[in-house]
Amino acid sequence: RTERETGTDRTGSSAQSKLYLLWCRMLSSERQYVAVLKGVEETYLPLLELSDSPASIRRKEDSVFPNWTSLTNFHSQNL
Repeated sequence: RTERETGTDRTGSSAQSKLYLLWCRMLSSERQYVAVLKGVEETYLPLLELSDSPASIRRKEDSVFPNWTSLTNFHSQNL
């Protein structure tokens, strides 16, 4: 009997392990990306509200970062 017939074939198991490892790395990368998006939203966007911000961009976060909040929400919800 072959290894595949006896269930001792390691190729499938190895492929599953590689797929799982790839999935874990992708999930970790996505979590890091969401953390960066939130960091920008919480740190830099509020700076546009300060009186010492350049007048040309003051209170214009929608012009400077038009989709930032929706991008952050999308990636957070689908995580």
